[in-house]
Amino acid sequence: MLPNSNNTSDDLLQRVQQITGRMKDDIKETQIKIDIAQRKQKERHDRKLSVDYNFKIGQLVLKYENKIEGKKKLEERYQSMARD
Repeated sequence: MLPNSNNTSDDLLQRVQQITGRMKDDIKETQIKIDIAQRKQKERHDRKLSVDYNFKIGQLVLKYENKIEGKKKLEERYQSMARD
């Protein structure tokens, strides 16, 4: 039997508790940072969505075609002026 084996196991147990306690604190801190980052990202996203285009009836606008599939994928995405 090793000398001070009881003391060594106590030290080991104490060290494990110290590490796991630190991990719990780190996990809480990380979750807080994630929540803050997600909130900021949502605010930026919402700001971009809130663009208000004040088109009037009969006004000429460029029409953008986002969904171009198949053989048409090399064609222009903007179509000529269209009345909206």
